[in-house]
Amino acid sequence: MRWYLATGEEIYDVPGIRHVHSNGTLQIYGFLPSSFSNLINDNTYYCTAENPSGKIRSQDLHIKA
Repeated sequence: MRWYLATGEEIYDVPGIRHVHSNGTLQIYGFLPSSFSNLINDNTYYCTAENPSGKIRSQDLHIKA
């Protein structure tokens, strides 16, 4: 499973802020107001899953903190 921004850019871990677990779970950590980032805390994400039978894309997930 892979996670992307609405732009199609694959996301990456940001230590202490955003993490994609090995099971595919996307975790957005709590943060102080001074650490707010539009890129992470006010954005649209989606994920894809792929196996030999094909590939599927999730619905958009909008995160707004």
